[in-house]
Amino acid sequence: VFGRLVIPVMDLDVMVIGGHSPADLRRGPGWIYWTDLPGPTGTCGISGHRTTYGAPFRRLDELSEGDTIDLFSPFRRYRYAVTRTLVVRPDQTEVVASTEHPSLTLTACHPPYSAAYRLAVQAELVEVRRLDSVEE
Repeated sequence: VFGRLVIPVMDLDVMVIGGHSPADLRRGPGWIYWTDLPGPTGTCGISGHRTTYGAPFRRLDELSEGDTIDLFSPFRRYRYAVTRTLVVRPDQTEVVASTEHPSLTLTACHPPYSAAYRLAVQAELVEVRRLDSVEE
């Protein structure tokens, strides 16, 4: 397990797997291993399914600017605010390229039931909070 992803607008509270291979994504959303970890710089990329294997990102297209996304590590909560949504070709990996500012990109196939494109939701880090105990 890489972390926990909580997106209130999507009514989503799910564990994120470390890795994004087809086998990994059958178990849940997966951290794209060559992207950055959450922190002071870089883009953390997480990919997930919209229509199969529990469809954790089924409602990803409902996110809009300003919506919050929380990513929990064992000792910190990283809060991101959505800045934009893009539809890109599968080979346009620049949506998860490393950046100087801390950000998060969630990706999923688009449209639902097709792998023709990718939906990419980008968000910027707005708060980091140290967790002193296990949160529910």
